[in-house]
Amino acid sequence: MELFYLIYMSRAARKMHPEDLDEIRIRAVANNRKKDITGMLLFIEEKSELDGWGRFIQVLEGQEEAVRNLYRSIRRDSRHQEVIELFTYHIDRRNFPAWSMGFKRLGSEELPPEVKGWFDPRNFPDTTGKERLNIPLNYLRSFYDLYR
Repeated sequence: MELFYLIYMSRAARKMHPEDLDEIRIRAVANNRKKDITGMLLFIEEKSELDGWGRFIQVLEGQEEAVRNLYRSIRRDSRHQEVIELFTYHIDRRNFPAWSMGFKRLGSEELPPEVKGWFDPRNFPDTTGKERLNIPLNYLRSFYDLYR
């Protein structure tokens, strides 16, 4: 059984309160369990309305059809805007096997310098090199390694 992952980034379409993010996490866990999808969602909170309401970056992994269907649903979700597919890749094993949906909320000031560019679509780095391919996945995976 070949597995697949997709990483996307989006901007929050409105201010996301803690209860909004809790609702997203609770629904994602329930829905992803049914579809055998695992992954990690990171929400980067912005400091001001001028910067935007925040950004999501998420990795979804599972059977390709299930992952792509979920991604299409996310693209239609009114809480997201400027949804950008970053990477897709076929994998032999899951990176997040124990998480139907891991979740972490960070302030933009908490981002390490080496990943800050990943969360600004205007400053998105070139992603053609294989070394760069794993930067967002490795960053998201670091939360899995810390909190599982």
